[in-house]
Amino acid sequence: MPLKKFEKHLLSEKWQESIKDFDCVGSKDNSNFEKLNDFLKNEALRYNQENYSRTNIYLENGTCVAYYSLAMNAIKDPRINIEDDYKSLKSYPALFLTRFAIDKRYHKSGIGKAILNEIIKHAYENKEIASKFLFLDAYPESISWYLGNPLFTILYSDMAERIEKCCEARIIKELNVRLKKGYELRI
Repeated sequence: MPLKKFEKHLLSEKWQESIKDFDCVGSKDNSNFEKLNDFLKNEALRYNQENYSRTNIYLENGTCVAYYSLAMNAIKDPRINIEDDYKSLKSYPALFLTRFAIDKRYHKSGIGKAILNEIIKHAYENKEIASKFLFLDAYPESISWYLGNPLFTILYSDMAERIEKCCEARIIKELNVRLKKGYELRI
């Protein structure tokens, strides 16, 4: 999806009205997604003003359809699977994607992947700030979406365990729903 039809702006007081109806995918079903809504509406402007992160919004017809927040980071975790050329570094420069959300009306439209690719492209082309990685700590429910982008790799060795726990919890929840509805459990 080309992003040309959307306006991109750094969140400021000028754009507060445009974000009031933003509601990201899944927010009613999951408190993690509701936190993304809450951050945009109640915290993002202050974070911009106090230099904790920078939140950019995408608008269509004056309404926010997506946003992301970026900050600088350094990855210091020794569990990172990194190329031998970089093993001597004490930390690895990273751009930190602190938050990323798409309004539920644009779910599966391709805007999320287009924005993510734009973030990666701009980080790579930036001549003033070096960054070897785009770092994120995604909610377990979103990990598979990020891994759908061929540029993403799991760097932490314990990530597989986190994914397994998430899948296990989801399966248990689904089984409980089925049992409550009176379905037979088939193994």
